Amino acid sequence: MPMKSHTFLTAAKESDDEPTKRGLLFTLLLWSSLALVVFLLLAALFLAFLFLIYRPRLPAFYVSSLSASSLDISAASASVSSSFYLTVTARNSNSKLRFEYGDPMSVSVVVGGVDVADGEFQGFVHRKKTTVVLRASVGSRRQRQVTGDEVMAVEAGVRSTAATTEVRIHGTVRALFGKLRSPAMVLRVTCKGLEVGVPVNGQSAAATGSGKCEVKFKGKVGKLTV
Repeated sequence: MPMKSHTFLTAAKESDDEPTKRGLLFTLLLWSSLALVVFLLLAALFLAFLFLIYRPRLPAFYVSSLSASSLDISAASASVSSSFYLTVTARNSNSKLRFEYGDPMSVSVVVGGVDVADGEFQGFVHRKKTTVVLRASVGSRRQRQVTGDEVMAVEAGVRSTAATTEVRIHGTVRALFGKLRSPAMVLRVTCKGLEVGVPVNGQSAAATGSGKCEVKFKGKVGKLTV
């Protein structure tokens, strides 16, 4: 009998401990959730404070000049070769914010949705209220093999005297707020509305069009892309 009584008391004690453990777990989860909410609120307030103080604006990019010295399309060999000279102007209109661009920044020239030329810009620190001019020779070192559909797309992009062209810049960027430095973000610049004259008899042809660019930053907060 004593053994049975002891076994009963032990089982009763274990069953009494289970609600206590569940209650403790619930309390921990509740406080963790509250702490996360408070952290997010403080982060939002801090970002709002920075926004009010710094009034951040994205940098502006536009294509100052783009000329093609060669653009050869071969349907027989399914290849494209090209050579361009590109000048891009970047302007930072912020009075309290700088940008740091990682090295290198890749640049490509796209005709008919097909990448026909590639090059690089060197990274740099974009200081407050300054304009920076970037120059690069962009081309294909050798004939680039493409599919038949891509050849057709490039030919469709090249009109009788001009090629509908797009310039794309890809890299990384950090925002510098005084001594604060943001995490690295992805930089994407897309410049549309350009038409480059098709070179004739080795003569370079300059681009026409607005040259305005769309600028996007993409960063991560935890696992969230913003």
